[in-house]
Amino acid sequence: MNINQEFIYAPNIRLFTYHLKTVNLTNYQKFELKITDIQTFYQNLLDYYHALDQNQNPSKLKLRSDFSEFLNSGLPNLDLIYHPQGRGSQRITLANHSPYKGFIYPQFLNDTYSFYLTIYHPQNPGKDKVPFADLSQLKPPRQFFSGINHNSDQKLQKTQKKAFWGSTIMLSGFLPEKPETPAELKPLADRYLQNFLNLENLEDAPPFYTSGELLDGYIYEYQNPNNYHPYGHIIILFIFGEITTEKLNKIQWDLPELFLYHHKNKQNFADSKKEYKTALEDIKKIEDIIQKFPVYLPTIEEEKLRIESAESKAILATSNSVEILHKTSLPIPNSSTLSDQQLKNLKQQIKNLLDLSLKNSQYLRSLGNFQNTIDINRENYLNKINRLEKLTQSQLNIWQDYANLDFQRFQRQIQADLTYLHQGSLLLDRAITTIRGLVQIDQAERDQQRQKAEQLLQDNIQAIGLGVGTGAILASSFGLVTQPATWPWQKNHSLLPHPFPAAVVVSSLTALLVWQLTKNHLKKKRSLK
Repeated sequence: MNINQEFIYAPNIRLFTYHLKTVNLTNYQKFELKITDIQTFYQNLLDYYHALDQNQNPSKLKLRSDFSEFLNSGLPNLDLIYHPQGRGSQRITLANHSPYKGFIYPQFLNDTYSFYLTIYHPQNPGKDKVPFADLSQLKPPRQFFSGINHNSDQKLQKTQKKAFWGSTIMLSGFLPEKPETPAELKPLADRYLQNFLNLENLEDAPPFYTSGELLDGYIYEYQNPNNYHPYGHIIILFIFGEITTEKLNKIQWDLPELFLYHHKNKQNFADSKKEYKTALEDIKKIEDIIQKFPVYLPTIEEEKLRIESAESKAILATSNSVEILHKTSLPIPNSSTLSDQQLKNLKQQIKNLLDLSLKNSQYLRSLGNFQNTIDINRENYLNKINRLEKLTQSQLNIWQDYANLDFQRFQRQIQADLTYLHQGSLLLDRAITTIRGLVQIDQAERDQQRQKAEQLLQDNIQAIGLGVGTGAILASSFGLVTQPATWPWQKNHSLLPHPFPAAVVVSSLTALLVWQLTKNHLKKKRSLK
């Protein structure tokens, strides 16, 4: 076989595009992508190809009017074109005496609008040889790759962009001979792709991803496995016999759902990376706050190494990791040197960290949801693969490997991101605990100082009261100073030589007795409270 040939026989172009119905916008708002909006998007694709109906009139897409009723019934999958007896597809031909024919098959798959458009060159020996250079006329418009009606208003364009899962193009055609390995036809697949996209070189095309056997043919996939490429996901299938066409026709109606799970998982993984990047920015804010602490706390990397070291020594168990972290927190230094401004700053930092803690919890929950969604879509993808293998009695290993390799890699990466964010959460808890400890210790010391000040004030009051009382006793007894003294050898002598000291002594003893009784009464009263 001449691998330098520039033509293919009976080419077939299958286009798949997907939009999520309910779009989550910012500020927890949701926007519904109406069926009329998506119908306009599909109609624009038909108009671009100058599609004609069976009466050779411009094909007008009419989606079912009872769409909302079927949504309320809870049916996960629904044909968007009503057909009373069969599948909701609509046949088309291309204008200008083109030999190409095809059909459209719009669906609603669980939560997503799906559009499947097939354009094929009928097999006709001697008349179905098509040069690669002519295939560029079948390249879809840019709105197919972007998922946006470029003539619609900005609000709708923003919603469609947010709702767009992605696109897949499956190019196929016959070759006269089958080489021993797919690698031999890789240059031919590259030229097929380059000519179809009408590119000067393959730099702007999706990168080559993998190749292998599929349904007795050779398949080549071009895509960025981690993110959406501007030209989406493109598959080239070289057919060498009718058996491949027969098997492909058996499964073609299931291909839209299969590729939907493919795009959902890629987009969920891409969204998880965006969420993780935002979470890292908040982690940086946490570390910036911690660096300003009056006590050292480890960084997340240091904390991770500490935990791993503890786990290797069987010290830190998963079930009580948080508890041990708090128990092993670094000792908080004496905070008596904290000024009022420092204390105020610490209280503000607690508020900031609590706000970051809430966001961090939301990030963890969001990444967990992405991980679960990818797992569900992976199971659905594999179940669909099993169904297709039964229909064709063939192994679809190349697509099954994608689920077993890339989808699981997505999950492992998200798990690694969750683990890192969890370390940030533990560090955040320690930071909040440490600041609260600093504030509480400082507050306790301030309370102790206030109690000492109040006790000193009470002592001063008691001393002043005693001095005033003593002065009052002396003042009241001072009139007795002028009384004459009497001595025991004199007639009419008193018990004491002079009445003044007697009055002072008796008054002082009476005051001390009253003070002691009052003190005991107040003490007993306090103990009862």
